[in-house]
Amino acid sequence: MPVLYLVAMANTGTVALSHRGIVPMYLTDIIAPIIIVGCLLRMLFWVRSRNLVLNDRQVSAAARRATIVGGFIGVVFLVWLVALWVYGTVESRAHVALSIGITGIAAILGMMHLRRAAIVMVTVLTVPFALFLLTRGGVSTMIAINLFLVLTAALYVLHVASSDFKTMVLAQIETSRLSDENLRLANLDILTNLPNRRLFFGEADRLINAAAASGGTLAIGVLDLDGFKPVNDLHGHVAGDQILVQVAARLKEAAGTSAIVSRLGGDEFGIIVPGSVQPAEIKELGNHICQSLRQPFAFNELAIKLSGSIGFALYPEVGQSAQQLYERADYALYHVKQSGRGRATIFDKAHEVQVRTTSQIDQCLRRADLEAELFLNFQPLHDISADRTIAFEALGRWNSPELGHVAPGVFIPIAERSEMISTITHILLRKALAEMNAWPTDHALSFNLSMRDLMSPRSMLAIVSIVRESGIEPSRVGFEVTETALMGDADQALDAIRLIKALGAKVSLDDFGTGYSSLSQVHRFPFDKIKIDRSFVTGIETDHASRSIVRSVVDLCRSLNIGCVVEGMETEAQARILVALGCNEMQGYYFGRPITGPQVMEYLASQDAPENPKRLIA
Repeated sequence: MPVLYLVAMANTGTVALSHRGIVPMYLTDIIAPIIIVGCLLRMLFWVRSRNLVLNDRQVSAAARRATIVGGFIGVVFLVWLVALWVYGTVESRAHVALSIGITGIAAILGMMHLRRAAIVMVTVLTVPFALFLLTRGGVSTMIAINLFLVLTAALYVLHVASSDFKTMVLAQIETSRLSDENLRLANLDILTNLPNRRLFFGEADRLINAAAASGGTLAIGVLDLDGFKPVNDLHGHVAGDQILVQVAARLKEAAGTSAIVSRLGGDEFGIIVPGSVQPAEIKELGNHICQSLRQPFAFNELAIKLSGSIGFALYPEVGQSAQQLYERADYALYHVKQSGRGRATIFDKAHEVQVRTTSQIDQCLRRADLEAELFLNFQPLHDISADRTIAFEALGRWNSPELGHVAPGVFIPIAERSEMISTITHILLRKALAEMNAWPTDHALSFNLSMRDLMSPRSMLAIVSIVRESGIEPSRVGFEVTETALMGDADQALDAIRLIKALGAKVSLDDFGTGYSSLSQVHRFPFDKIKIDRSFVTGIETDHASRSIVRSVVDLCRSLNIGCVVEGMETEAQARILVALGCNEMQGYYFGRPITGPQVMEYLASQDAPENPKRLIA
């Protein structure tokens, strides 16, 4: 547009100069400067407007104004140039015709993307002038025809260019729409319509930067559903998806409009609470969210009950970045799931100490000589009916040169989280099988497998190879798995157990009664034994409910032709009650504490002594 007005000013000035002294002075010395000033003002307007960002309504209004102004300028030029033509000479008239042609072409080029404005200006300026020339006859007629043909061709070019421009704009709009849609989908969880993991961390970084600039605070929470996996396995993925959608809706409502709720993956959700937050407020909000998740979820005609656990981390107290806060919140979540599900907790100084300890142990594990530092203890498993020990459970131990003796309850979970557990499993299994070579052939080994072992086909194949290479009869080897391990991926766990059975080894379900779906696990997996968790034995002398549960499990095992082992006996009174309930195989401190490999043979020899007190309970 500025170029168009520059051409118009140039034409006006040169035409006025060529006609000066030929036509009345007011046409060249008054009207021409007025036209030039008007064009200059419009040119400056467009120069100043070139960086403006307009919305659709403003663009439409600007296009209408350009059409009106263009038509008005065309009329002004037409009247002025016709007046010059009337008074001019042959040469000056040729200049007028050339000026109109140049101005028309400039209008087409300058307003190519405003087709209507260009057509209006060219039509108003050239059509009346061409008709005027046709009335003059002679050369004027030829000029009119030439002008008409040239401008018609130029208008055709304008039509094509404008159509191509329109197509390009529409394509750009569609591309922009698709780009926005792809960006939306890239940052959105399709199932729940919540922000996904990517957007969660992006928003967390943005809000942390804002809080750092203003001196504010915020909280990041990580929520995990308790018992979702068994529900998903029992009712199917369709039910699981519907429940996740309902969970998302409840979280958004319970968290409030200021919080950002995201689905991080699976049944894990993230929550960002911006603004000035206090620990007590966050704890109250978290428990409110957990309470909302305790209400039954509807699927078809079923009412499915779940719960949720949340860990929070506060900025800037425990972390300076989104990733650090997430890790702290995730650790708080892990802690609350270990100590009592269905509630909220906030990462605090005690957790910080645990994190540092965990990190220290993790680093020591990574640089440890595990072959030299790992060793085993063995705890007897006693058969009451035969009045003898029939097996030993291998218990992994770690004596670190840096840390000293590290309890298995400490380093095993850390090894599982750092994916080193399979290496530890293989080392301990080789050591346990090597110890078995000295045992009587009628004594078996019980060995624990972790969830990561079951979930890893490579680890399971290595375990099978280790048993085969040991020379020990596989039927003497039993592997224990927990319900928690089975909940990771039930199909993969089933494949792993079938591989063990195909080897000829035994499989036991450990810690029975502490999971979410014990009966369904017993029904689905081909277990050889069930080990009743020690929590049912602790109060069995006074707790009638514990006795009823143990009796029921013993009857279940008998009906399914599955062996039953009770863990945690510490007194003779407990052992006598369990015998009365029908239990034959027991394990606990009453029969023997964990002993080293060389002590196993001494222990077996002591069982044949007549003063052995364990014979009294048979």
